[in-house]
Amino acid sequence: MSFAARKEIYRQIEEKLACRIITYVTGDRQNAQSQLSGDALPFFVKLLDEIGVTEHIALFLYTRGGDIMAAWSIVNLIRSFCDRFTVIVPFHCHSAGTIICLGADKIIMTKQATLGPIDPSYNSPLNPISQLIPEPYPVSVEQVNAYFQLLDSKQIVNEVHKAKLIEQLAEKIHPLVLGQVYKTNSQIKRIADRLLSLSYNDSEVRTNVINFLCSESGSHDYTINRAEARDHLKLNIDKPDPELYRMIKSVFDDFHDELNLSNPFMPLTQLLNGQQEYNYDLILSILECSGDNGYCFIQKGKAFQTNNPANPYANFSTDSCWTKV
Repeated sequence: MSFAARKEIYRQIEEKLACRIITYVTGDRQNAQSQLSGDALPFFVKLLDEIGVTEHIALFLYTRGGDIMAAWSIVNLIRSFCDRFTVIVPFHCHSAGTIICLGADKIIMTKQATLGPIDPSYNSPLNPISQLIPEPYPVSVEQVNAYFQLLDSKQIVNEVHKAKLIEQLAEKIHPLVLGQVYKTNSQIKRIADRLLSLSYNDSEVRTNVINFLCSESGSHDYTINRAEARDHLKLNIDKPDPELYRMIKSVFDDFHDELNLSNPFMPLTQLLNGQQEYNYDLILSILECSGDNGYCFIQKGKAFQTNNPANPYANFSTDSCWTKV
C-alpha cells in the first residue's frame, strides 16, 4: 500500500467518524527507533493549515513515547484548529503518546491497543555513565521518587543512616540532575492535569489518573489495556465497530510493513557478508493526512569496515531530516 492508497482509507475513516484525520507514527524497530519529537511540529502546522479550522480532528497515533513538551504542544496545536479532538490508538501509544491521549475528548482503542505510564526519564551530559556503553543513561523520575519514599518509610528510622544513603545517591547522580528530576516530576503532573481538565471536570477522576500513570502503575513498562483505561481510570474510551477496526488495522499493518518494525536493523551484517561499505536510508517516522501532503523522517547512514581490530566495523548517520512524501 502507498500513501495514495492510505489516503483512500483515511477518507473512509473521516466519513465514518465525521472528522478530518492526521496520522503520526514513530517507529520502534530494534536499533532504528524514533520518538515523538518537537521537530515534527512545523509539519503538523502544514497539515493543519491544509485541513483548516474544522469541527472534529482525529489523530491516528502510534508511538512508544518521546518529548513531553512536544506532546503538550501537539495537543494545543490540534485543539486550536477544532472543537472536538479524538485520538485513535491502533496498538502502542505509550509515555508521551499517552499524554496526548489525556488531552483528547475521546480515545478510540482497538482490542490490542495499550496506553502506558507517563513517569518520564531525564537525560543530560551530567547523567551517570553506563558501564556497558560510555554514554550517559536516562534517570527515571519515578525510580528516584521511589528511593526517597523508601528513605521516608518506617523501614529506615536512623537519621544518620538516612543521611548516608542520600549522600550515596548524590555520589551516583549529580545533584543538579536530582534537582531537575524533581522539577520534571512536578511539571508532568501539572501538564497532565491541565490536559485532563479540557474534558474531565471531576478533579477526583483527574487525580486518580495522574497518580496511577505517574507512580501507582509500578513500572514504566506497565501497559494499560482498553478495559482498564475505561473501567479503572474512567477515561472516555470508545471501542471501534468491526468496520472501523478493519480500517484502523489496515492502515497500521501498512505502516508496520513500511517501517519494517518486526525486523531488527542490523547494517553490520551486510559487512559480514563481504561488503566493504553499506549505505542505507531508513524511514523512522511518518506524518500524513487525507489531503495532498505527507511527510516522513528519514535517516541516511553508512556502515563500513575499519582498520581497528578492537572495533572492526563502524556505523554512523550522515543525514536525518523530514522530507515530503
